[in-house]
Amino acid sequence: MMTGESVPREKTTGDAVFSGTIVDEGYIKVQAKKVGEDTAFSQIIELVEEAQDQKSQTEKFLDRFSHYYTPGVVILSAIVYLLTRDLHLAITFLVIACPGALVIGAPVSNVSGIGNAAKNGVLLKGGDAIDRFKQVTTFMFDKTGTLTKGEPAVTNQVSFIDEDWLFVVAELERHSEHHLGRAIVDYAKKTETLTDCHLDVTLVKGQGLFGFYDGVRYLIGNRRLMDEHDIALARDVHEQIETEEAQGKTAVIVAKEKKVIGYLVINDVIRAEAKDALLQLKKYGVRDLVMLTGDNEKTAQYVAKQLGITSVRAELQPKDKLEEIKQKTTTW
Repeated sequence: MMTGESVPREKTTGDAVFSGTIVDEGYIKVQAKKVGEDTAFSQIIELVEEAQDQKSQTEKFLDRFSHYYTPGVVILSAIVYLLTRDLHLAITFLVIACPGALVIGAPVSNVSGIGNAAKNGVLLKGGDAIDRFKQVTTFMFDKTGTLTKGEPAVTNQVSFIDEDWLFVVAELERHSEHHLGRAIVDYAKKTETLTDCHLDVTLVKGQGLFGFYDGVRYLIGNRRLMDEHDIALARDVHEQIETEEAQGKTAVIVAKEKKVIGYLVINDVIRAEAKDALLQLKKYGVRDLVMLTGDNEKTAQYVAKQLGITSVRAELQPKDKLEEIKQKTTTW
């Protein structure tokens, strides 16, 4: 929830964990080092509230203007009454000179703009954002859930044999609660009809699983699982998997008995509309497209390359993202 990573990050004793961390296997004992206002979640709420309170330059000017103008009108109305002794004339002057319409004009127009943008699927954090749009040459995006779907999915299946093994792998992965296993099952359901039968499956923490289907043993997991069971990867297969991992993807290797028969590539899928949206921004004169993400550097660079993003800041927490935005704003 905090970093937006789609692939699990292993933690060991002494590592920091965030609220919202999901335990895929086993259990953890957590010591709370920060409570109340010191927690990351509370700091995020505070940052959001600060952003919502920001006013546009026009609103700030009108606030300052009315601060002096309104008392001045009241005083002038009193002077008119003292000079003319005509209460009707003094009240008329007060009503006509009152800056209400002027002061309320900017907030109403901002609310109208925010409402119109919301109808078109754009959410704005107040009038300050609208006021800045005419100057914007840089757009900064979060990755997970914005440019990508935020859910791991199988994007490629590589097979080294003619036999179709996806059905068997999905049948075995049904017994796993690991979210990479669920991604494999979801992928298989598009073309295969799975059963509800119980199979002999053993889950191996941090490595994958192995089990039997029709008396044949299958191993599904990472390279550590293969090493544990003395299953060698061919050099070209090893290089293929390293290439996938260098792009921030996860390769789930499949072995039948002692032979590697293929692997599945799992990745956080890029939204179909993301590339077109970024191209449209460039057509409107936007010079820099920046991605801010809590995900690791490899995954961030891969997504940026696919979308034509010019700059990447990876492994950031929410407060770090805000600092990046403030820093960029200062340079305008």
